[in-house]
Amino acid sequence: MKIIGLTPLYDVAENRLFMLRKYIKLIERNGAYAVILPFNSDRKFLEEIVDRLDGIVFTGGLDVAPSYYGEDKILECGISSNVRDELEFNLMDICYKKDIPTLGICRGLQIMNVYLGGTLYQDLKKQKDISIIHSQDKPYNDLVHEVTNYGMFKEKFGDKFYVNSLHHQAIKDVAEKLEVLQKSSDDIVEAAYVKDKKFFLGVQYHPEMALDTLKQGHEIVKMFLDSIE
Repeated sequence: MKIIGLTPLYDVAENRLFMLRKYIKLIERNGAYAVILPFNSDRKFLEEIVDRLDGIVFTGGLDVAPSYYGEDKILECGISSNVRDELEFNLMDICYKKDIPTLGICRGLQIMNVYLGGTLYQDLKKQKDISIIHSQDKPYNDLVHEVTNYGMFKEKFGDKFYVNSLHHQAIKDVAEKLEVLQKSSDDIVEAAYVKDKKFFLGVQYHPEMALDTLKQGHEIVKMFLDSIE
């Protein structure tokens, strides 16, 4: 059975780690087991952990600190965590260099882009002319806007499908090594990947929140799991 590591969610105010059961269900429903990674950014420790796992999922959550992409923080930027950022950028570097199958969800896609040299909108409403819902209200399994598919996603899924949307940050400048797979109608990157890796792909939406409504989310997870030898 394949074992997938999940980066932990972190509540800054309460200094508390947690995990949404939906992330675990997303992995388990597609035939693998999920384990929650420790909140430890030590490089040697992370390398030892990665060597025992088959793949990594970078989960959603806190904003990525703008210092990682060379910007000062604006007022509308949300809470970030130095410990979580350090953990995930170290982990991303290990996964990328060791060619470990890696799936990014929301923040996970954003970290992929920043790690590879791209930048983010710190707040879409402040910094980008958007015309559709990107931060929806409950229920989070509702599919609220279309995405247009490109490349291998167009071949697999056709021209378009609907997704849910729970983010106020997004990719601004796309990293050179990332190939865009999806965009919204107002030009927000919704999925991207690195072509020459086993699997290094992120989506901006939340398939774990739409387990019974977003069938393409399961297909993407199956692609991720199938890339594991």
